Amino acid sequence: MFSSKRQKVRAAIFDLDGTLLNTLPSLVKACNETLARLGLPSIDSLMIETFLGGGLRVLIERMMAVSGVKDRSMIDQAYRIFAEIYPSFSSYQVRPFEGIPAMLDEVASMGLKLAVLTNKIDKVTPDVIASSFPPGLFSAVRGARRFVPLKPDPTSAFSILRKLKANPADSFFIGDSDIDILTGRAAGMQTIAVTWGFRPRQELEALAPDLLAETPDEIVDYIRRMLTTPS
Repeated sequence: MFSSKRQKVRAAIFDLDGTLLNTLPSLVKACNETLARLGLPSIDSLMIETFLGGGLRVLIERMMAVSGVKDRSMIDQAYRIFAEIYPSFSSYQVRPFEGIPAMLDEVASMGLKLAVLTNKIDKVTPDVIASSFPPGLFSAVRGARRFVPLKPDPTSAFSILRKLKANPADSFFIGDSDIDILTGRAAGMQTIAVTWGFRPRQELEALAPDLLAETPDEIVDYIRRMLTTPS
């Protein structure tokens, strides 16, 4: 499926929330607006942070469980409300983490094609990226789409690799959660976990990624080292 006879094409596929961007304020805003419309009390940001990574359905179900709601129709209503209002809040106070823009430029300068794969709603993902990064930086952007399994299923990762004509074994999956490590591993990619995101360090260590990065500079150094190591 992926040919390695010609010059190697390498890709760096990044998770978005908690990896490239601090999107927590936007998600907290949308969650609490959803709860307010349902007449439920707000939830603090530290709690909402623990809900993230598994996609919108998981986020809503965890939010409603903490709110003491078990009624399926009310959970479905919360899902619909959030999906309706989130585009208005998707870029609210969203910022790249420190060092991310420079890291992306460095990785691209080494000849890697950059991509984003997120469980965020697909239709809002391009706007969120456009609010923080220059156009054309990423060669592929994928969010959650109907009838396509979410990460950690590798279907979308394989789709991106095919589009970029990149070999999995020579490419990197970078994210802040266990879901990202499992996605990269399932796709046959090298995995880099970052510690500045939404998951505790020990959770990432337990899955033994190829690199556990404390700073964006460590991602650059690791990729450069891998590019110069004879295969």
